[in-house]
Parts: sequence; C-alpha cells; structure tokens
Amino acid sequence: MYKKLSFKLFALAAMMPVVCFSWTHSARSAQQGLTRPLGSGTINWSSSMIRVTGSGAPPSKGSAAQKRLMAKRAAQTDAYRQLAEAVNGVQVFAETTVKNFVTESDVIRIQVQAVIKGARPVGPVRYLSDGSVEMDVEMPVFGTDGLAQGLDFGKTLQQELNKPYSMIDGRLAFIGPILRAEGQVEKPPLQRGQRWQQAQGKTYTGLIIDATGLGAEPAMGPFIIGAAKRIHPSNAIGMDPNLIVQQGPVHYVEDLDEAKSDNQRLGANPLVIEAKAAQGKPTNTDILLDDSAAKKVLEANQQGHFLEGLKVILVI
Repeated sequence: MYKKLSFKLFALAAMMPVVCFSWTHSARSAQQGLTRPLGSGTINWSSSMIRVTGSGAPPSKGSAAQKRLMAKRAAQTDAYRQLAEAVNGVQVFAETTVKNFVTESDVIRIQVQAVIKGARPVGPVRYLSDGSVEMDVEMPVFGTDGLAQGLDFGKTLQQELNKPYSMIDGRLAFIGPILRAEGQVEKPPLQRGQRWQQAQGKTYTGLIIDATGLGAEPAMGPFIIGAAKRIHPSNAIGMDPNLIVQQGPVHYVEDLDEAKSDNQRLGANPLVIEAKAAQGKPTNTDILLDDSAAKKVLEANQQGHFLEGLKVILVI
C-alpha cells in the first residue's frame, strides 16, 4: 500500500514541472512578437491583438464576497474604457488612425464600439492583497469580431486603392546605405533593395520583405510600392476583401529567420526581397522596393499567386 502511494506521489511530482513549464511557456509566447505601446495598453502586430489591463478597487461596504465581485466588475469596466481609448490610436494607413474614421462616420463609431464590447478577458484574474482586482482584456485587430470588421476594412482599403498614387505622396524616411567593398571602386556593389533570394526552376510560394533598419512602422494597411505604383495590396490583382478583414494584408515579424521558418503561412519556397526604404507621412508604414525588385515580385506572383493569397511577411 505504501509502495503504491509513494509511486503515485512520485508520478505527481514528476508531472508538476511539466505543467509549470507549459503555463510559463504559454504566458511567454503571448508576449512575443512585434509589439508597440498603445495608450495604456499594447498592440502585438505579430499576433494582431490589442491588450489592456483593467484594475478595480473594492467598495468600502459589503461582505467580502460582494467586495470581491464588485472589484472584479470595476476592473472589467476599466479595461473596456482603456480599450476604447487605445483603439483610436491604431494606425490604419500612413496618414490615418482609427480615430479619423470614428470621427468622420457615426456608423463606423457604433460598429467599433460594438467590437470593443465583444472583447474578452484573457488569463487568470488577479486578486491582490489589498482587495483590488486586475484583469487583462484582449481584442483582435483582424479576424472574427476584430477591429477590421468594425472599420469595414475591406471596403475602406478598396476606397484607398481607388485613389491615384503618386510618388510625391510618400516621404522617404531612410534609404539603406550603399555597401562598398574595400578597394572596389570601378564596380560598386548593389544598393540596398536590389538583392533577392534566387530559386532556380521553382515556383515561389510566398513573399518575405526585409525592411529591418529602415524605421518602418506597422499598420493595418501598409502598401508595398515599386516602379511608381502599389504592388500590394493592389487593384491589379484579385483582392478578397473578406480575406483581408480576416487576416490582414501582411503579417509582421521582427526576425528574418522567424519569417523564413513560417512554412505554414508562406509555403516551402518564399521569395525574399530586401526593401529599399520606408515611406509615408506622418508615419513610415509603406515599404518601397527597388524597381528591379518590384518587377521580380510581380513576375514571381504570376506563377505563385502569393499576393492574392496574402502570403506576405514584413520584417521590420
């Protein structure tokens, strides 16, 4: 009997580190990705999630159970208030934020408010020693019940695409330096933006654009530009507004190796292009490609159709 009990205790103890590791790993994974501060919260552009932390204090009167319940409700109300303020700062295009659309349209304002009310708490509620309560609330940028749905983002993006594009509209933020090998003056190497990964005889299954070091900033609707026109998103190729609302036109990551390893999104043979510059005003959300690189993307897409499938990752 004692042997059986000892064995069970040993087995339980052996499992505990695994359980703790899994919870810690899950919590750490939720914090990974390309994040930016957003009001009193954060926006993770890699996971397309907006997160705020609400806090509530217990009332002075009532039973312990009542105080705890009221503090929890106050924390949730505070979280929704913070979320309503935070979403106004989300960058939609280079020159517009959510606040611009909410201010200009009562319909959009009501739709965005409805999406905010649909946000749900995530993770454990934290009951603090002083009786106050904290809780995290998340809302997706894209996907079902996401911010893009409230903004009618598919329609909004189409309206933006219908505007004529001029290179004068964009302000170059930073162009990567010309890399010159020592002693090589007759034939300088390629400028930034003129390099790409070659794959002989294979169809490209996705697109990675390396824009690291260019001061680029994420947005819901960045434009990839080259040869004096929009390459992606673009009216020149088939664009499914519903698909864009569900997953966004591009995916953001911070690391090139991470992008290359995303076979589920990009397939086994993505085309890797080096961006020439970031542009846009007031924020540098649009990515400029060298003309030869832009031509390469369009040629590769004729076979792979990765732009239509939104199989595009931006590394910034």
